[in-house]
Amino acid sequence: LVATIGYTPIKVSTENGTLKSGDPITVSSIPGVGMKANAGDKIVGYAFESFDPTNGKMGTHDIDLPTPIQEKPFRPTTKQLPDGRWQGWVFGYVNLGYSKLDDALYRSETSIENSLISNGWSVDQSSGKVSVNFFGDLNLNGNSILNVSKILGMDGKWKIDENGKLVVKEIETEKLKVTSPGGFTIYDEDTKEPVCVKSKNMALTVAAGECGTASATEETAATTEAASSTTATDATP
Repeated sequence: LVATIGYTPIKVSTENGTLKSGDPITVSSIPGVGMKANAGDKIVGYAFESFDPTNGKMGTHDIDLPTPIQEKPFRPTTKQLPDGRWQGWVFGYVNLGYSKLDDALYRSETSIENSLISNGWSVDQSSGKVSVNFFGDLNLNGNSILNVSKILGMDGKWKIDENGKLVVKEIETEKLKVTSPGGFTIYDEDTKEPVCVKSKNMALTVAAGECGTASATEETAATTEAASSTTATDATP
């Protein structure tokens, strides 16, 4: 069989490992026989079915295929070579080009309860574009995430925006440090209105409105300062 483009049986071997549906195929060391391609290899096309005879995946095997140039149908078969490798046929798509991504990235898989499922890599082999939709945890093994615009938590429960603003429902920390003299905003228990709390001359002051807004004008000293003044007044004979 000779094909330059289109759907056709492709003769392959397990010289570079077994094949899965979607794997790119390149030439092997055996003339006229393909194998799974590595990253950057020139390829002849893509497999449309798995070829793993050891596990019963025989590809296109022992069936009659009609051909336009001979009377008898073509019957592909699978055989094991003396070196232990397998040789057979898979139905595939012939299209000369390059393998855009290596097999580990193209078909990342994870084992859950003894069954293999796709871990979310979707690759357009004509452009090399990768789309990600993970079905498990992403383990970076101590590596960093760089140049991130923003991160949004599931169901919008938390987020970090592109300006570095963290929005969460609850914070638990061993140490909290406010480096800006602008204070921090809390909400009044009764009025539910924002209140800006600042430190001024070693005393806490409060002002109506959010910190950093024109409405946050200083109104009263905090209760610690007021209590000190009252105590001093009561102690005067």
